[in-house]
Amino acid sequence: MVDVSVLLPVFNAGRTLAASLRSMARQSEPAWECVLVDDGSRDDSLEIAREHAARDPRIRVEALPHRGLVPALNAGIGLCRGSYIARMDADDIMHRHRLREQLDLMRSDAGLAAAGCHVR
Repeated sequence: MVDVSVLLPVFNAGRTLAASLRSMARQSEPAWECVLVDDGSRDDSLEIAREHAARDPRIRVEALPHRGLVPALNAGIGLCRGSYIARMDADDIMHRHRLREQLDLMRSDAGLAAAGCHVR
């Protein structure tokens, strides 16, 4: 069962993507999937994504021709299987407890529509 889908659009993020994916793999919440949508990258982003997906089946890669951020996100939303969707950019590093804390918050108050966090 997947509690949260992390929607990760990627475009030419070869320098930062591996660190971003490593931070996701260290999450204290284990019931996640990553829907990584490569938006026609011309660098090694797709190769890095596929290498990580080969090691962690929770990472799913969808390669698309370059059309921009919004079409990539829209394509990715349709692939998400989690009860919740978390957004992440390819140059973000997730705090180890981000997903756990946000899931706990969302589950604690049915009136909440979204949860955010501080960025450093």
